Parts: sequence; structure tokens; C-alpha cells
Amino acid sequence: MVNLSDGDIKTNFLLSLGAIEDVTLATGVAAVTRSYVNLISESGATDDCTSITGLAVGDIVIVTAEAEDTITLKDSSSLIVGGDKALTGTNADTIMLICSASGVCTAIAGWADN
Repeated sequence: MVNLSDGDIKTNFLLSLGAIEDVTLATGVAAVTRSYVNLISESGATDDCTSITGLAVGDIVIVTAEAEDTITLKDSSSLIVGGDKALTGTNADTIMLICSASGVCTAIAGWADN
């Protein structure tokens, strides 16, 4: 059941983001097409992500790193994460971002088990 009242969506069902999308960084850019993303280093086990593309304003994306990789989200005007954030795949680190303006992703939540 889904209710819409006063602009709020309320549901008693699970929200499904579908299957995780594996995205290999290309010169620091993650081009995404889904709301649940596993970032993979372009080469080696560490890499920097400087921007995320493919999102429309209001889109939410949950991002994690490949099991053996460490991906650092570089804080910038296009990726607002409150300082550089390292996502370590072996720790299952995860961050939730919202596309807050055209070409801008802003962190709204983050989790780490380390």
C-alpha cells in the first residue's frame, strides 16, 4: 500500500533499488544509470572519484566500493561529501548521495563498519 498525502509518500513495503550496478571509474568519473552502485578502481586497488554523472536533480544513489578496492570520494563543488571520504570495499563502507543540482551530488548519509 502506498499513500500520498501532503507531499509525503508512505509505504508499508520495502523500497527496492534493484540489482547493484558495477561502475568502473574513468579518469575519476563514475557514469551511473542505477540507484545502487558498486565503484571499481580504474587500475590498481585505489582510485579517486571526482564526480558522478548520469543523475537528474532529486535522484538518490547509494554508493559502495568493490570488495578489494578503496575509492576516495573527493570533496569538491560537484561532489559535496564533507571532506574526502574513503570507501573501503572490505569494510562494506557505503554512502548515500542526492543529486542536489545539475552535476552536483551531496552526501545525505554514510555508513562504515570499521
